[in-house]
Amino acid sequence: MATYEYDDDEEEDDDSDDDDDDEIERATERIPRRKLLKILEEVDSLKPTGGKNAEKMAIPKTKMAAPLEKKPKMNAEKISHRQEKVGLSLQDFVQHLLLQDADRHEINVFAQVLEVSVSPDLKRAVVFWEPARVQALDTPISKRKVAGVRSRLERMEEWVRAEVARHLNLKYAPIIQFKHKKESKENEARRIFDEEMKWLNRFE
Repeated sequence: MATYEYDDDEEEDDDSDDDDDDEIERATERIPRRKLLKILEEVDSLKPTGGKNAEKMAIPKTKMAAPLEKKPKMNAEKISHRQEKVGLSLQDFVQHLLLQDADRHEINVFAQVLEVSVSPDLKRAVVFWEPARVQALDTPISKRKVAGVRSRLERMEEWVRAEVARHLNLKYAPIIQFKHKKESKENEARRIFDEEMKWLNRFE
């Protein structure tokens, strides 16, 4: 008659597993339901939000633990508005100075300010001008007269800057540079022509 051996070790393992389950159930029964739900919520918050490369990042509990945010850059429209505002103030003031200077020295040909271009940092200003007559506006202006006005403006740049610093309430006293408008257009046209010629020379 065949006999079967009974394994006592397997029975002991099953009993130990049952005991562990009973202990877990008794422990969860002793924990208040609200506290248990709160613990489970905190565990879920530490899990990745999803995706293969999701980062494991805990939700900050305080403001000090929250990551710092970068301050937004200054709006470009506001910068251009400031430049335009300073440019208009300089245009009116510099024109007033030049007219006073022409009247004081009885100069018939003076510099008429067309516009003022201000750098983004407000530390440099280019004053574009064209020659004009105080009287006899239709009379042509000779190149010698234009050269004389240009030379006079170059000598006045430091003085104009000092007057701007003294009378205008600006954040900076910008470096003043006078530039003849006609020469600026001619230089720009020459630069474009040179670039076109360089491009054509590539095919020779």
